[in-house]
Amino acid sequence: YARRRATGYDASMKRWAALSILALLAGGGACERPRPRQPVPPNPAVIFNPIVVENEIPGDDGWFVPYPQWAMDHEVEGYTDKPSYAAGETVQVKVSAKSSPVAWTLYRTGWYGGVGARQLAAGKTHASRQPMPPTSTWDVPCEPNWPTTFTIDVAPGWVSGVYALKLTADGNASMLTFVVRDDRRHADLVFSRSDFTDAMYNNWDGADERSSWYGDHPQWVSLDRVMRSPAGWLYPYSGGYFTYEYSMVRFLEREGYDVTYLSNLDVHENPHA
Repeated sequence: YARRRATGYDASMKRWAALSILALLAGGGACERPRPRQPVPPNPAVIFNPIVVENEIPGDDGWFVPYPQWAMDHEVEGYTDKPSYAAGETVQVKVSAKSSPVAWTLYRTGWYGGVGARQLAAGKTHASRQPMPPTSTWDVPCEPNWPTTFTIDVAPGWVSGVYALKLTADGNASMLTFVVRDDRRHADLVFSRSDFTDAMYNNWDGADERSSWYGDHPQWVSLDRVMRSPAGWLYPYSGGYFTYEYSMVRFLEREGYDVTYLSNLDVHENPHA
């Protein structure tokens, strides 16, 4: 009985094994070796961060204006026709200077290995002393309406950021800032330059008592004028950028964050920019 039972069990196992092999073969290649998983090709739009690439380029020393050279008595100063520009647009620079020629140097501010800025363009131009406009009142903004002295074309390869333009004449210097936008690319972070705050604190025309710094709030302010502020104690020209915002820009770009830059006016005109 024991022998017949074992023989029947063995026969059943053989039939089960044969049927299992046939089923596997009918399933199509189950006995083949597993194929390696093909890697998914990277998406260049996801991994490319222009901020990292830009900051691998060496910076340029000597871009910052030391205190003894500050043009505090209107020796040389200027402003641009807009607070921000996109690639292909033209920056119109309006300059007033007591002496000529005026040397100008354009930098992009960032980390750059701790140097803090990189030079992109430079040149010389002739400028003359422009008239000071009437001091702003509570309901009439100060707008000098100076003519354009020279222009700078925003190149397609310029990375979005806060750009600083240094003006130098006869040993005196001042610096103004503007934003270069990238309207074609969406980044993880947006840095909004505080142009509206600078305009409210601007005392360039001598209207100290009518700036928010002194407690009074004018009804109208203009971005079309030289930016100088008592709040910018580190560097009064360019408003409060180098005092309050520049350190944040250095940090973001040092850490390699994917960031793009806008002005307050850009956000105001297009909240989805």
